[in-house]
Amino acid sequence: MEENNTNKGKDRFRYSDYYKSKYPSIFRNSEEKKEPIKGVTEVKPVQEKAPEQNIIQEKKQKVSIFKKLFKKKVMPKTIIKEQPKIEEKQVKLVSEIIPRKTEKLTQTDLQKIEKIMREENKPRKENILKILLLLVVIGTLVYISYIFYANFLLSKDIMYYYDIGSSEDAKNPYLFPENRTTPIDNLTSSRNITSWLVYFSVPASKDSLISIQTRYKKNFPAGYQMTLGARDQEDWHYKYKELEEFDDNTWTLGEVQFDVKNDSLVTRNKEISMLFDLTYLAKPEYQKYTVPIDWITITVHKPGLIEKLNNLY
Repeated sequence: MEENNTNKGKDRFRYSDYYKSKYPSIFRNSEEKKEPIKGVTEVKPVQEKAPEQNIIQEKKQKVSIFKKLFKKKVMPKTIIKEQPKIEEKQVKLVSEIIPRKTEKLTQTDLQKIEKIMREENKPRKENILKILLLLVVIGTLVYISYIFYANFLLSKDIMYYYDIGSSEDAKNPYLFPENRTTPIDNLTSSRNITSWLVYFSVPASKDSLISIQTRYKKNFPAGYQMTLGARDQEDWHYKYKELEEFDDNTWTLGEVQFDVKNDSLVTRNKEISMLFDLTYLAKPEYQKYTVPIDWITITVHKPGLIEKLNNLY
C-alpha cells in the first residue's frame, strides 16, 4: 500500500507537469500573484543570510566599535578623516583583538588596541625623522662641496688696502720700523720715508701671484728710481724690482708684480716680507729727499685647481 501511495504521488507531480506544459495559459493565471486581502498581513518567509554576508556584517559591526572607541580615546584627527582608506586595516586589527561579537571591551583589549595604534603611527614619525636627517645630510654635502669648489677649484683675487696716514695706520702702522718714517702728515694723510730700508708685510701663499701698486711723490735725486724688494731666502736677502711708474697729478703711481713660486719667495707665517729700497737715503747729503707714501694696494691672485691643470697642459 505504501508503495502504491508513493507511486500515486509521483504520478500526480508528473501529470501536473504534463498539463502545465500542455495548457500554459490555464496554469499561468493560477500562478499569478494574488492580491493581498485587506486587513490581513502577508507573512514572508525568513531568508537565511549567506555565510559571506554574515562575515561582512560582523566586520562592519567591529569597525563601528573601533570608530566609537578611537574617536574619543586613541585615534588622531588625521586618521579619523582617512577612515575609508584604512578601514580594511582597522577590521583586521579589531578582528585580531575582538574575535567575538560584543561591544563590551575589557581594559586589556583597550591597551592592546592602543599599543597597535602606536605601532601603526610609529613608522610615520620614523619616516619624518629619516626625511629630516636626509635633508641635513644633503645640506651638509652641498655646503662642503661649495667650500671645496670656492677654495680649491676656483681661482680668486684677494685685495688688501694699506691706507698710510689713516686712523688704522696710527693704531697699527703698516710701515716699520717707525723710526724710519715721519709721523702722520694731517694735511696729506701720509707718511714720509726717511731711511733706505722700510718694510711692510703681504699675506700670500706659496703659489700666489702678487701685484703691488703704491702712490708716492717722486722726490728723488737725479738718476734714482723707486725699487721694491721681496724676501727670497731664509736669511736677510731680497729680490728687487723697479716699479713701473705712471703720473697722477703731483703724485706718482708705481706698480710691480712678484710670482711667489717662480721668484722663489720665502713665506713666514703665511706672509712675505717686502721693503722700499731707497739706497740714496743712506748718504748724508740726500737726507732731505724723503719720499711721501699715500697708500699701498696689494692684490693676491691665488690660482685654483682648474687653473693649475690648465697651466700644465
